[in-house]
Amino acid sequence: MLSDLSLLGFGLFITVVGSLVFYLLNTASIDPVGAPFYRAVLLIGLVTMALLQTIKRLTTVRRSFHEEWVKSWLSRPSSNGINSFNTLKRLAVASSSSVFLELPIEQVCGQITAAAEALLEYPADQTTKDSPILSDDNERKQLITALAGEAGQEDALRYDQACSALIEHKDAKDKKPEQTYLAARNRLSQRFQRNIDALQIEVGLAWRRRMWISALFTGIVLAFVASNQLHDWKSRVFFVITAGLTGGFLATVARDLIAVVERLRR
Repeated sequence: MLSDLSLLGFGLFITVVGSLVFYLLNTASIDPVGAPFYRAVLLIGLVTMALLQTIKRLTTVRRSFHEEWVKSWLSRPSSNGINSFNTLKRLAVASSSSVFLELPIEQVCGQITAAAEALLEYPADQTTKDSPILSDDNERKQLITALAGEAGQEDALRYDQACSALIEHKDAKDKKPEQTYLAARNRLSQRFQRNIDALQIEVGLAWRRRMWISALFTGIVLAFVASNQLHDWKSRVFFVITAGLTGGFLATVARDLIAVVERLRR
């Protein structure tokens, strides 16, 4: 919240400074402290927001972005990221579709968490029997390794050993193998959750940064188009920079407000 307020203050500061400098430049075409300048900034912000929202909703840009990040994330512990990604899709949505990647990253990570829980639901010998989605035990092991991350490889190995010991155990009175298995499963489940949380933070920040850059670039382009009525090149350059950056900033603020409203409606 504090960072958003700081950014809002910075945007307002740019607007005020831009108005003053426009006034000092004696620009006759646009009154820097009058309504035309602020209308231009507001219009640039609204059009920028509308363009970005339209592109996000009518194209697969967010799905492609999430898919690229998830594949890279699953590939960190090993080189089987694509195979693990395909297995994860089948566990998450019971099909090979990537449609769940169209969702916001919080919901994508929720689907991944559900898939991880299903992965640990049964020991190794029961997984392929009770779940037709996983037909190969190697797929299960590869996905466990990927979800555990680089720091969780030891926990994944202990879980696999505990599964094997539990399966081979025959004495019903001896509860130690079951207790060892449950402890290993709990540790691995916590490792999964921390790793998925890290993915959510990384992807959320990267997506937000990309949207900011896109909004600022679009705002500058629109400001450049709107500056044709200015005849002084110094005034045009400053108008493009000031109005473009401020309009792009307003677009990101408006987009964040829309995201909050959509989140509250769910």
